[in-house]
Amino acid sequence: MSTTLTRAAIAGAVFVATTSFATTTASAFEFTGARVGVEYSRFSAKADDGLGGDVVVERTSLDTGAEFAITPRFSAQIDVMHHESTYDDSQALGLHGIYMMQDGAAFGAFVQREAAHGEHIDGYGVEYARTMGAVDFELFVSTFDGGVDADATAFGGSGRYDLGNKFGIVFDAARVDLGDGVKFTRLALGTDYQVSDTASVYFSGGTARVSAESASSSEGFMEIGAKFNLGNGTTFANRSLIDLFPGL
Repeated sequence: MSTTLTRAAIAGAVFVATTSFATTTASAFEFTGARVGVEYSRFSAKADDGLGGDVVVERTSLDTGAEFAITPRFSAQIDVMHHESTYDDSQALGLHGIYMMQDGAAFGAFVQREAAHGEHIDGYGVEYARTMGAVDFELFVSTFDGGVDADATAFGGSGRYDLGNKFGIVFDAARVDLGDGVKFTRLALGTDYQVSDTASVYFSGGTARVSAESASSSEGFMEIGAKFNLGNGTTFANRSLIDLFPGL
């Protein structure tokens, strides 16, 4: 199937998921939850200037989302993000169509538009979320264009393991294929603390690796932030491409 047809199919799935039975079940359309998050991330790399110094990139982010039930099985989620980094600001707007399965898992399709570094980036993808005992996790696969010379793809996942006593282990991993043999990979592990039933704080650290056909480089990064949920929160995290790159 061509890339154009794939994007059209995913966009169609989002439309169907967010509008199915909406006319006959308008009374069931209701707000179910929202999230607000703030984060600071820092990425450092050795400068290629012969002086042995570091290049430090920092970013602060505001992440918001809200979800609305259309039917007992279908819901729609909207995300709005804003990043302020060392080099530039960026914004993202996303829409998810979500189907809740009988076993409590959720399947979604999403579309997204970002404005970053003077370019517009359009993204499309599918996602899956589930709780299994003490573990909550979600997975995604996406494709995007704009701001790069060729189509690119991304896939990854994130989750949390409940340790009890309000503490948890948080983790995430993602890989972005930017085309022309250039790939970006991130791995992160951290901890969070549930301040209340609706609020938490977290810290994580990891490595970011950029590889090309003839060279590669890995550097460390850290992220610290706080999250607040209203109601049931949202089923999925945002799918911002820029959010995968710490500090940018």
